[in-house]
Amino acid sequence: MIFLTKPIVKQTIFNILHKWLGTKDSINNIPLSELPQMNHIDFSKLEEMNLSNGVYLKSVFPFLRDSLIDGINELKLHQQNEDYKSMAIVAHRLKGTALTAAFTTLTKLTKDLEHHDFKDINAVNQLVQAIENEIKYLVPIL
Repeated sequence: MIFLTKPIVKQTIFNILHKWLGTKDSINNIPLSELPQMNHIDFSKLEEMNLSNGVYLKSVFPFLRDSLIDGINELKLHQQNEDYKSMAIVAHRLKGTALTAAFTTLTKLTKDLEHHDFKDINAVNQLVQAIENEIKYLVPIL
């Protein structure tokens, strides 16, 4: 479990994510404007949310982690049963979770699946795999 102290600032979030993602480079003294942009998380959106509620990450991220794990398991079950309507519903729910946490890549992938016509099963399978990979990327940092 990760704990953040108040005030929660963008640099602290970035440092923690890099620590848990195994980044070898030290980023503690690098200005945020010079850090590489991660397309997985919209840090500016997280920062906006934290300005209004400093305990947002500590209170919400454990719920988000569980929601992502449950969501991908449910999505894969519906995929196995070829229940595409239920897949779209789960994708919609996962999209909401991703939006709440400013997970940009996961938001896009789940939106794509939610609005998919499900005629091209290979494309559906690739989207589900991409969603699963993104969740596997995100869960350890939550």
